Amino acid sequence: MICIANLENIGIKINKLDIKYMKKVLFLCYYSGFNHTEHILYKKIFFDSTKYSVYTIKFHSEIRKEKFEQFDFIFCGCFTRNKNIIDKYSNKMYLDILEPIEFRKNDNTFSIYKKDTFLGYMGCIPYGPKSVKYPLYFEYMGDNRTEKINEIQNYIKNINFEEFSNKQFCYLINRHDNGNTRTAIFQKLSQIEKIICPSKLFNNYSNEEFEEEGTNNFRKRFIFSICPENFITTLDGYVTEKIYMALSNGNIPIYYGKLDEIDKKIFNINRILWFNPIDEQSIQETYEKVLELVKDKQKLFEFYKQPLFLETAIDTLDAMENDYINTVKSWLNID
Repeated sequence: MICIANLENIGIKINKLDIKYMKKVLFLCYYSGFNHTEHILYKKIFFDSTKYSVYTIKFHSEIRKEKFEQFDFIFCGCFTRNKNIIDKYSNKMYLDILEPIEFRKNDNTFSIYKKDTFLGYMGCIPYGPKSVKYPLYFEYMGDNRTEKINEIQNYIKNINFEEFSNKQFCYLINRHDNGNTRTAIFQKLSQIEKIICPSKLFNNYSNEEFEEEGTNNFRKRFIFSICPENFITTLDGYVTEKIYMALSNGNIPIYYGKLDEIDKKIFNINRILWFNPIDEQSIQETYEKVLELVKDKQKLFEFYKQPLFLETAIDTLDAMENDYINTVKSWLNID
């Protein structure tokens, strides 16, 4: 169903004549739980404006071809699989890359992306002539990102050896391994110690207990987190929330992904263990590093106590947000 934002609920009085001349903005097929009022574009660009009416189409089944002419701007999510729609209207669409679009039955979206017919690109993608970077971890940090980063930095700084020694070895939380990025490293590191797995993949822990405890409380009980991206994608800059979720709970990430130079001004890459899921030597080297640390508790403690985020993190995040907002405004000719 298409829903218009209720501007009157936030104290803005409008009438039918106002609506007629408002620019119409559509968020198209993001994901089932998507709430446009929580999206940064709405919060930072459209929310306080009487010039825009904002609509959403959440599901592919709700698409009605004849209605797309009415929209002035379309922000296209990654679950839009109707080739006719995206092919016909990609010249008025901005593709928001929040999923690895070449793998989620989105081959139509990906094929049009490769033709470069969209007006612009945003999300898990590097900066470019038509693209602006806004990785998923930014959304998970929320508006109080400075407080969150300082809080976890202080947690790591102040943890003592006794508290650290009570932590468990490692966890993995995933529903699947369709991209074959997890199984090999899981099997290898399981030779060191048992890895705890709620959710569906390699499940060996009660999901009822996991839900009752809460995700963050569960994660904080562990030292290591196996948290690679879902797929070995050809999309440069594809970085989601996975590495941040591990770091935000104090874990040492065991990670595969495509951090670029911007990401490396945020995260302390020396506190991350990297591996390549399709490289046996890489997996062996990661195994040996983890084993080395586990055998020497003091060495592991020193590794764990390293800062998670760099001193340049806050400024880099602020600049990223400003670049994102200003770039989108320039695309839409918004002052």
